[in-house]
Amino acid sequence: MAQRMTPSPVAQPMTQPQPMAQTQTQSTAAAPVRLLLLWDCVPSHGTGAGVVLRRLLETYPQERLWLLTSSRGVRGARSQDPLPDAAHTATLPRFAIPWRGLRRLTPLLNTLLIPLIVWRGVRLVRRHSIQGLFSIPWNEYCAAAYFIHRLTGCPLFAYFMDDPLGSPGTRSGFLYRPLMPRFLRAARRIWGISPAMCAHLENTYGVKCELLLPTLDSDASPAPPARPIEPRVGELHIVYTGAIYGAQLDALRNLKRALDGNSSSPNLSLTLYTSVDEAGLREMGLAGANIRRAHVPSAEIPSVLSAADVLFLPLSFAPDQQHVVETSLPTKLAEYLASGTPILVHAPPYASVTKYCRERRFGLIVDAPDPVRLEQALRQLAGDPKLREDLSRNARATLAANHSRESVLPRFLSGLAS
Repeated sequence: MAQRMTPSPVAQPMTQPQPMAQTQTQSTAAAPVRLLLLWDCVPSHGTGAGVVLRRLLETYPQERLWLLTSSRGVRGARSQDPLPDAAHTATLPRFAIPWRGLRRLTPLLNTLLIPLIVWRGVRLVRRHSIQGLFSIPWNEYCAAAYFIHRLTGCPLFAYFMDDPLGSPGTRSGFLYRPLMPRFLRAARRIWGISPAMCAHLENTYGVKCELLLPTLDSDASPAPPARPIEPRVGELHIVYTGAIYGAQLDALRNLKRALDGNSSSPNLSLTLYTSVDEAGLREMGLAGANIRRAHVPSAEIPSVLSAADVLFLPLSFAPDQQHVVETSLPTKLAEYLASGTPILVHAPPYASVTKYCRERRFGLIVDAPDPVRLEQALRQLAGDPKLREDLSRNARATLAANHSRESVLPRFLSGLAS
């Protein structure tokens, strides 16, 4: 039997969003502001960030919510229950150059759209008496939100789910560095998806940031199935859901090597529920006899998670991804916690999710890029029913304490109204 790899406490634990509770009053009686969301994507069930935004805004009075977004974002979310409705959604073009040699021109071309976005946004603010601008940093829509605020005096709000300072490539565009300090100082309220994100914004820019974790309705997931009380034999079914890119890729490859190196019971298999097609997975090095790809409607994902034996939660060990994994938090975390399925966290010690997991003990951690340790952890989960039961119980407790939409949402809406 492998050495038991259980999480250990950390000195400064992540807790439920207390900074927000301490700085905000529960003014739930305040009328919701007439809010304009400026974002190149759409609140919907299509992507992780879209899901997070949809949960925050789906109970918002739709007659008081407008969206200025890209036509590409609308097309991508059309079948994913988008918010708000078409009558309150204004669209503009957005460039995406498919040819590799010309892709570097895409941020520049989209930056040139800022005057058009500002013009359209100012018209919306004045026509509909908009009382708040809400944006998700960072691209041309976020930059435009700052200029609209300056031109109209409309209060500015922002929610940081990741920070482009740590994104390899040109995602942030050349306006990021000169505009971000001004944007943050102009914002009336700033939320961050993790304590590390808030600490980064506060330490770097001298602004106040409030914690806003991914949320989920307390009854959104099916009751977890009864788990076997005996060690697992036969097959151990591992599931990963969501996008696959640099922030997860090397950690997923480590899991593939662990699966390839497994030579005894239980047999280990991985299903990737992702929009990446088979050809893309082969190009990423994520194809093999023990790996399959599947795609189901978003409404079926909770059942998929609950039926799995292990949920895999990877983040990159690559040096160029350190800032991303250190400050962001997987948007799928709330769904994983709600499933009752044991979670295997494979991420560096400095990752937000690793620190959170060590505090709350909702998953088994492998914090080194070592396929052998991953295989040992999977065998431990297969052979230790008590460990699986403890992880499941702790995950549910973490969901109720820190991610319940019923408790988080009123504080967020109160912040928008203040």
